[in-house]
Amino acid sequence: MIGERRLRRPSPLLALKHWTLGVCAAFVDPIITPTGLDTCGINFSGLTTSGKSTAQRLAASAWSASDIRRAGLFQSARATDNAVEALAQRASGTVLSHDELAHLSGKAAATVISGTVGKRRMTADAVVRDSYTWATFAILSASAV
Repeated sequence: MIGERRLRRPSPLLALKHWTLGVCAAFVDPIITPTGLDTCGINFSGLTTSGKSTAQRLAASAWSASDIRRAGLFQSARATDNAVEALAQRASGTVLSHDELAHLSGKAAATVISGTVGKRRMTADAVVRDSYTWATFAILSASAV
């Protein structure tokens, strides 16, 4: 039926809502960081091609390259917990965008990012290193199955 087909196809209007949130999200952290609030964020979840990744690119493009293959703020969620901590610190004061949470292994990125302080680590000489710290607004995405 035509009505059923429409329900399965992502609406162009839904994409515009994601895009609007993406543009606004680019400027959330510069507003919340001076208040001392903890890292927070949103998760875009929906069908493939509903505008989730585009919204994330829009947010990241206010501060860096929006190409997932470059060293910008828009990155694949396919990363270790240690890498997520380093990426979160790099995004401090701006926006952190992780695409496709289905790639995660280990802890969920949301748990690591919301911590605002990374693990304590030691050097080979048994000296404690400074931990990664961050305050950022995170935009995560996952495709609905």
